[in-house]
Amino acid sequence: MNKVLIFIAIVIFTVSCSTTHKYSQNNAVFSSNAPGGNLDMTKQSSDRMIITTGQVRIIVKSIDTATAQINRIVLGMQGYVQSASTYGVVVRIPADKLNTAMSDFSKLGKVSYRSLSSKDVTDSYKDNSIKLENYEKVRQRYFELLAKANNVTETVLIEKEIERLTLEIELLKGQLKRYDNQIAYTSIDIQLTQKIKPGVLAYFFVGIYKGVRWLFVR
Repeated sequence: MNKVLIFIAIVIFTVSCSTTHKYSQNNAVFSSNAPGGNLDMTKQSSDRMIITTGQVRIIVKSIDTATAQINRIVLGMQGYVQSASTYGVVVRIPADKLNTAMSDFSKLGKVSYRSLSSKDVTDSYKDNSIKLENYEKVRQRYFELLAKANNVTETVLIEKEIERLTLEIELLKGQLKRYDNQIAYTSIDIQLTQKIKPGVLAYFFVGIYKGVRWLFVR
């Protein structure tokens, strides 16, 4: 029994020492409210893991028509619509097609704002990968110890540690999977505003204004 407790203590200490090293995450944000702003996010180091998100606001003639066009653009790029509302959609597209997508979306109407932001998760990804590898190795050692347990107390104690490690492993796998998806597919929030069409009376008064202006200014 004492040997089991000592072994567990050593394993926990070893795992803790190997996973307490902290990595810093670098965040870089690039934004522009100029419709013609150059927002090239492709010049990232190939060995870094970057999560990119974008936002664009477009004034369109018809929101329904623009939404249908956005769906066609996204599907054509092997992307998908993540969510949709009355005044826009959030889409996910392959990261390597980001610039093409932003250019195509900008053609749907008048762009009033657009921005892109990037988050470097390389260090966090590596940190979690190391933790996952260590936890899996330790769990395997517990399975080997379980086969040699001498009594019920040892068995229960070891099984609890295996259960705890399994939970940690699944959480880490889930986080890495989310990172993989966020890195591979850029999220773009497209907000649509319908262009206001002046009514008949508005055109009438505009005509009067131009006529009066013509009388005084030449």
